[in-house]
Amino acid sequence: MIGSAAPETGDTWLIGSFAVAIIGGTGLNGGSISILGIFLGGAIFILIQNGLIDFKANPYFANSFLGGLILLAIILDRIREIVSDKTRSGTAGNVTDGQPQKVAEVLVSDKTFPE
Repeated sequence: MIGSAAPETGDTWLIGSFAVAIIGGTGLNGGSISILGIFLGGAIFILIQNGLIDFKANPYFANSFLGGLILLAIILDRIREIVSDKTRSGTAGNVTDGQPQKVAEVLVSDKTFPE
């Protein structure tokens, strides 16, 4: 006899698995992954979940909070990549024509250096 499973099984695991990897420092554009980073990301994730429970936060907002934390980690990862690219190329201050680019413009665009 073939058994069945509920279609919502594992729904709550999705945001947690992304959060642990991204908070742990996994680069979204490739790169290296560290085991220590994944463990620290898991520890931070568990501390945040337990803190939300201790502060009696609304459970409906817990995933929103974790989503915001993931978004913050993505923005910090992108800024780290931009800074490391600029320091490697020797243009840490201004990008072109002596005009510094705004961080928001760089985050939105795929091109770090305009043509």
